Amino acid sequence: MIRFIENIGDYYSQHFFTDDFHKKVFDKAGYITQKKDSDGNKTANHLTEINARISPLREKYFRFKNDLLNIQREKDKVKRTSDFHREVLDALGYINGTPEYSHPVFINETEVIPVRYNYAKGGKPYLFIMEMKAIVHEGDKQPMGIYEQTWDRGEWKEVFPTTWGDIILKPDVIKEALSELFLLPEDERPTYVIMLAGAKIFLIHYEKWKYDSFLLFDLEQLFAEVVINRDYLALFYALLAKTNCLGSTDSLLQ
Repeated sequence: MIRFIENIGDYYSQHFFTDDFHKKVFDKAGYITQKKDSDGNKTANHLTEINARISPLREKYFRFKNDLLNIQREKDKVKRTSDFHREVLDALGYINGTPEYSHPVFINETEVIPVRYNYAKGGKPYLFIMEMKAIVHEGDKQPMGIYEQTWDRGEWKEVFPTTWGDIILKPDVIKEALSELFLLPEDERPTYVIMLAGAKIFLIHYEKWKYDSFLLFDLEQLFAEVVINRDYLALFYALLAKTNCLGSTDSLLQ
């Protein structure tokens, strides 16, 4: 069974999220999965190419984790985490010169919700990329999750633009901010949010969030499981990559 993805609150139905889930996703993505021809010769396929693209992320993750455990100041931990998130987004195809945090969501004239990247589809907001502090275990200390964490302007001062001026991060409780975001009018709210949190990545749909339903990816578990099945790297990519999330065909996220 795939363990690096948690199907929280049945984001996918139990009939779809089964042991062959990765095969279903590859089929829906249109990936060529056959790696050898009838004579045993290697053939061009999507999985080998994607696995090679995502594989270097393993070393970057463990370097990030080691750095995080040795950093003392909270604002420095936040900055290092945000830098690692950039490496994740780069591997997933999102880094292409688009300015970061250029379109925060204004609740009113002074209160905003921070959004790292804002992508539209069909002329409407579709996918927001957001981030929070790393969910990484440090000894016996239990890290705060998506329901407990808050954004503190002082801790995020090296990440959020200085051009924001005197705005207030509100709601500053991340759970409440997501709920507020999904209650916006249809032409303002996203359909999906990818929330980066160091070792963890949340994939959230606006209709399912109110039922505490989402996908939770665990990078450290992913890198442990690829020893058994290297194609899990391609599964991670298929579900979160820009080319699939924002393509012209039906989203794999549905």
